[in-house]
Amino acid sequence: MADAMRHGVPIVTSDNPIYREVTNNLAIYAKPDDPEDLAHTLDFALQNRDIIYKNAIIAKKYADNVYNEKIFVRSILMTCRSVLEKISEQQYKCLLSY
Repeated sequence: MADAMRHGVPIVTSDNPIYREVTNNLAIYAKPDDPEDLAHTLDFALQNRDIIYKNAIIAKKYADNVYNEKIFVRSILMTCRSVLEKISEQQYKCLLSY
């Protein structure tokens, strides 16, 4: 979903808390295991393209800031650095042996 958001693709997805968090509530949601609701949701999306594409533009800007590779890699490196600063030399040598 994050990749689709970064490319400005409108998202229709199952309604669950994780998907809402990932999409920052900028997708269109259908009830899980409810084909009729999915049909209504897709119909809404097709009839309200202006709203859908407006959300997609906002979602793209959000994803570019939150799901940016540089930010993600920097966060991982900072976490690794923090862990390495807290372990002992013996633990560090043990890690290197793997």
